[in-house]
Amino acid sequence: MQCKKSILQFSAALIMTILVAFPSMARAYDDSVALHGVDNAKVYFSLDTTTIDAERFPMLLWGIVVTHDMLVAQGVIPDFIVGFSGSHVGWLTTNADPRVKGFIQQLAALGIRTEVCYAAMNVFGVSPETILPELEIVGNVWISQIAYQSKSKGYARVNF
Repeated sequence: MQCKKSILQFSAALIMTILVAFPSMARAYDDSVALHGVDNAKVYFSLDTTTIDAERFPMLLWGIVVTHDMLVAQGVIPDFIVGFSGSHVGWLTTNADPRVKGFIQQLAALGIRTEVCYAAMNVFGVSPETILPELEIVGNVWISQIAYQSKSKGYARVNF
């Protein structure tokens, strides 16, 4: 009985490894109906850190990376901007959780613009010198959101 349990655990681990290593094999579903006629996806992801807990934060960053990769896999060019505001902008400093640092670096490597709100930094005592180097400090991410959502720029907004 123990042998069967070990074989099942090994099999499950092997399948998960294959699905993670080769995501195209895992793609049983696609978004072709929604993406029909869509060549690029202009999205402004708004992450208000006040409403996000510290454990969930890295997973949201991971979700943005995965969304980027899934769009590319389906032939759509992603044009993403991520804006950070709120009381926990201190999560984006050089003292950040290693997972957060890693995902911020991944976003930068993918060419995704990442903005952090100076207004929030100022209110919550976060020094610009401590912000991760991949992040662009802007005066106010709400102004960025307004501008990027304008008709001339046409970004969709996704809130977290």
